Amino acid sequence: MASPKPVTSAIIFDESGSRILLVRNKKNPKKDCFGFSGGVGGFELYSDPYKAVQQEVRGDIGCEFTGEFVRYEYRSEDNVATLFFKGLYQENRG
Repeated sequence: MASPKPVTSAIIFDESGSRILLVRNKKNPKKDCFGFSGGVGGFELYSDPYKAVQQEVRGDIGCEFTGEFVRYEYRSEDNVATLFFKGLYQENRG
């Protein structure tokens, strides 16, 4: 059996911790589908999952992500391993 495909997912809170940022998934055929920032593309540049999720957040919303690993989930029907991180984003000011 092939190794599972790694996917990152960032659960991004605002500073108060009371709201979560969701992004529109442009690749989903369903209209107005929202979810967590993340994906597989970050692993094309980085083997480190934390750097990969940071790359995904940068690409999705143009901000820096700081957080921590919180959960691993494996879906055998897709052979996908999702690595969940939670944290905050910082706007790029420059």
